[in-house]
Amino acid sequence: MESFLAEDTKRSRLQLLRYNTLQVCEVDEHKYFLSKERGYDVGYEFALEDWIASIHAPRFRDAFKRAESEIEKLCNEFCGDNCRGVGKCPFPMQRLHDLLKDAY
Repeated sequence: MESFLAEDTKRSRLQLLRYNTLQVCEVDEHKYFLSKERGYDVGYEFALEDWIASIHAPRFRDAFKRAESEIEKLCNEFCGDNCRGVGKCPFPMQRLHDLLKDAY
């Protein structure tokens, strides 16, 4: 029983790390497009607040839930159980957009 709980906790942490990593990648991309649109660097904090206040955060959450098994397969293909985290994620963003069926 103890090893099952430990494995379950490890899996939950890995899932959360993957979710957060891909979410940060989405916010970074949102920052890029906001900055390009405005003609100056809007900064991460502004982009994050805008991303949360707009429809992007709930869309990401809902789309991620729908595509979670496919995303997990690709995460396993790229990193296995060794998620590299924010800034080192090799997950192709276009593939993520295809799975999430979003506009970027």
